[in-house]
Amino acid sequence: MEILIFGGAGFIGSSLTKKLLAKGHSICLICRDMSKAEKNIGKHPNLSFRSIDVLNEAQLKTTIKEYGCIINLIGKLYESKPGEFEKFHYHFVQKLTKVMQN
Repeated sequence: MEILIFGGAGFIGSSLTKKLLAKGHSICLICRDMSKAEKNIGKHPNLSFRSIDVLNEAQLKTTIKEYGCIINLIGKLYESKPGEFEKFHYHFVQKLTKVMQN
């Protein structure tokens, strides 16, 4: 199965990605830091990385239509800039839900 994971470079995402790859799935990770993702997960022929503006509905729509499964693991434990928590935990989820419904 073709799986798209938002926030796949972190603790939970990298563990899940490794398990899904071991089961033969093809994974595309949307992440801020591709080098961190590659370091945490390693290289794999069924693993690709993509960088998009997750708050851009047009980019979300174009990206998600290619995948049979979409997993959101984007999370912020603390804000390095004011409003980041709301941006990723509310606005992104709202936009992703809207795009998936259409």
